[in-house]
Amino acid sequence: MLLSSLVFLEMLPNLENSQAIKPAKTRISLGVPYNIRSHFWAFIGLPIFTVFTLGGIVFTLIPTFTRNVIHTHNLSVSGLLILLLLGGGALMQFFPWPRNPVTRMRMGVLFLVIGCWIIVTSGQIANKFLLWVGFFIQGIGAGWTFQASLRFASQLPKPEDRPRAISAFYLFAYSGFIVPVVGVGILTQYFNLNISLILLNLFASVIVIYVLIYSVKFNRFYSKLTE
Repeated sequence: MLLSSLVFLEMLPNLENSQAIKPAKTRISLGVPYNIRSHFWAFIGLPIFTVFTLGGIVFTLIPTFTRNVIHTHNLSVSGLLILLLLGGGALMQFFPWPRNPVTRMRMGVLFLVIGCWIIVTSGQIANKFLLWVGFFIQGIGAGWTFQASLRFASQLPKPEDRPRAISAFYLFAYSGFIVPVVGVGILTQYFNLNISLILLNLFASVIVIYVLIYSVKFNRFYSKLTE
């Protein structure tokens, strides 16, 4: 894939005169403007952090779930579950309803945590149907939450601040992958795997509740911004 991308890049026409343009000094930086900082942290950073945290938990434990719930060591089953989670989330971003991005975010984070609790429940009672349903619902939530939070991350800052804000957005996102690895590792030193998952889900649920409460304040701010 990388080689094919390189081929297409080389085929693109060069429309700039490289001799007339002086190379600009670039510096990689990230940050959030002060005037949108509270909104960014509460309604962009925390939701995308939660998406990657819950997704990381699922990716880490898919082999365990397929053994305990579906009772198979076939890796293609794990692959289909990942396809349902990621592919379903990607396709649902094209679904036109709800159009309001704040409503889309609210429903996204709600579906996200509901799906994760269904997955954990399916592991407790070894129910195959609930496992597939949980993956599908979490996929919808992940897709909508990612879509809405990235839209806000690019829409709220001024154009000159946008690159730094987008970098901060992805810092929040990939930091979420650290939580399931470290969190499960620490918790399983004191509890069994099921209890550890329940505690991590409770942590994510608290974040989602806070995001839903904060959405009232953010909706007023966003309505004035888009008038």
